[in-house]
Amino acid sequence: MKEVHQRIITAAIIISAVLISLFWLPEGVFNLILTASLIMVGWEYQKLVMPGLIYPATLNLMVMLLAGFGVAGFINMKWLWWLASCWWVLVVPVLLLEFSRGKRLEWLNYPAANNIVALLMLVGCYSAIIDLRSYLGNFGVLYLLMISSISDTAAYFLGKRFGKHQFAEHISPAKTIEGVLGSVVCVVLLSLALKPLLIQKLEMGLMKPSNISTGYLLFITVWSVVASVLGDLWESVLKRRAGVKDSGNILPGHGGMFDRLDSLIAVAPILALGLLL
Repeated sequence: MKEVHQRIITAAIIISAVLISLFWLPEGVFNLILTASLIMVGWEYQKLVMPGLIYPATLNLMVMLLAGFGVAGFINMKWLWWLASCWWVLVVPVLLLEFSRGKRLEWLNYPAANNIVALLMLVGCYSAIIDLRSYLGNFGVLYLLMISSISDTAAYFLGKRFGKHQFAEHISPAKTIEGVLGSVVCVVLLSLALKPLLIQKLEMGLMKPSNISTGYLLFITVWSVVASVLGDLWESVLKRRAGVKDSGNILPGHGGMFDRLDSLIAVAPILALGLLL
């Protein structure tokens, strides 16, 4: 019960900070907070894949991430959304299956390999969020946050309350089929409720009529939930490889920044790809 209370309090603080940075602070402040958050995720990711924390390798990754964020802030990188989406939808499921069969994914021990994965995940996420805000305004970021947060939170609480059938026993025993299905229902209802506003924002941002159908919106929504689950499971694989419960301890009740943002990192490029293209 104490952990649940900590999760709620921490989530409330995070949501308040995001809203303040979106609506009351200069745009550059939000970008700075986003950059700092993803840099922290990169640091925690490096500790998971390379527990010895080789500082030169970690420093190299931080520099590459900052360079990637800088480029994404000035250049349209829609091609990176495609690569990141393919990573989450096509590659990660295969890696999850391999890990569940006992393979340790030893190739992640090579700095070059895990740097590529980190850049794909984090720069892809950064680019998607920046462009969602650029085209859809603050609503674009809020829509992404609501989808990823509700998907993650609904799966957690509904799984605890109604879960009986494990979804990924060898990776994340607490995740259940009932929780995942419940999160799909919650996010679908949210998307349907926000559809009129979403279309309005799309037409304003893209400067052309939006013919997005209910069926297509549901398609994007379901894939976003799938991405949220895959993001969570991928981080669980990394934590199991490292033999740790959380990626860090900076957020009470949530663990590390990676624990909190794993779903959002996976959802961002898929949602941007579906809406802006």
